[in-house]
Amino acid sequence: MRFDGYRTREERVQEFIDACGGTTFEAVWNCLGEECLELQEAAQDFHTILDSNADDETKAKYRAAFVKEWADVQYVLSQVACFYNIDGEVAFNRVANNNMTKVIDGPDGSKKIQRREDGKILKPEGYEKPDMRGL
Repeated sequence: MRFDGYRTREERVQEFIDACGGTTFEAVWNCLGEECLELQEAAQDFHTILDSNADDETKAKYRAAFVKEWADVQYVLSQVACFYNIDGEVAFNRVANNNMTKVIDGPDGSKKIQRREDGKILKPEGYEKPDMRGL
């Protein structure tokens, strides 16, 4: 734990894993698959409601269900990090910093990206993958 009392997601999840007596490869990966499917279903339900004439309360209910499933996936991803002893914050920040290298400064100071026809962001010339060694 850090000196300021802040605990990372992985530290909080590790506390739960320890309280439960540990976890297994099968448990972690089965859980991740299940939670990803639940997130996808909740997203589909939420978008169906958003595109309907449902009242605000109903839309809020479906959004809350979607957010809960999103958080479950985040939680299980932290379980994966704990299982493999990955510093999740450092790994995430390395990828986030690396993704910003895909953003090109325009001549007018604007930020630009290049996309494929399907919307995927393309890597610029000279792009290098993030260095995940040591994690």
